Amino acid sequence: MNNKNKLLITGASGFLGRVACSYFARDGWEVYGVAYQQRLGIDGITTLSCDLTDPAECKALFERVSPGAVLHLAAMSKPDACEQNPQESQRINVDASARLASLCADYQAKLVFTSTDLVFSGDKAPYQEDDPVEPINRYGEQKVRAEEVISWLYPDATIARMPLMFGPGVPGKPSFTEQLLASLQQRKTMRLFTDEYRTVVNAETAVQGLKLALDQPGATLHLGGKERWSRYAFGQLMAELVGLDADVFQPVKLADIQTAAHRPADACMSSERAFALGYSPASVRCQLKTVLDGLGGPGANR
Repeated sequence: MNNKNKLLITGASGFLGRVACSYFARDGWEVYGVAYQQRLGIDGITTLSCDLTDPAECKALFERVSPGAVLHLAAMSKPDACEQNPQESQRINVDASARLASLCADYQAKLVFTSTDLVFSGDKAPYQEDDPVEPINRYGEQKVRAEEVISWLYPDATIARMPLMFGPGVPGKPSFTEQLLASLQQRKTMRLFTDEYRTVVNAETAVQGLKLALDQPGATLHLGGKERWSRYAFGQLMAELVGLDADVFQPVKLADIQTAAHRPADACMSSERAFALGYSPASVRCQLKTVLDGLGGPGANR
């Protein structure tokens, strides 16, 4: 018998996973955080080690936990890394996702799979859930393939497409937010795109959307924010909130910097479907101020 209160979270050592583990533990779930040979140190959860690319380890994981719900957050999520490591990223982003979908179907466990706004080409924003997907990099292609195979193997699975997210990083891996703050505090130049747009949210807000997604079997949901932001404008806002000079941020365009993976110019999503369910991101200004208050630093409490 499944225990409906048992929640298995893959990618628990990652940026979003750590926030999700803490959030759902506070919310009363019996949380099992899955990481690959990493200790999490998160209060109120059980940490388990599992190589999600190993079928036997995945089967043993489900036999041990018998989850009532699964948040599949684990991924190789850096587009350049996926471009440079196609076979490894395929095993993690597609093959492991299919394996977990099959196991969730066997155990009749709720499944929420986190996809990305990068499944879109970037020239027809804002994107709704039913708009055609047109990825322009390998990471987006792999997420599209994972969406398709998961939905085929387990039609009750929920697809949650995530935007660019901000917030505290994980030990040893500063987040984009922390890198921006360090650039301001240390007066180090940082180049930021002026022409790449996303509907950004902080990680805590995104996790609140994932909670809603658990009760939407078979749905595809966009969990973006309500505002369209470039990275450069986001940096300017941070500088204002901490009271430091934004001249360390150098404005650049996508065409100015060569990267292994192409980036959509405008991957903004319409999240009206989730908004109608009660997903309600605050303004980016309010969300960022909350994050900065938690990080500390000059002017963070202004």
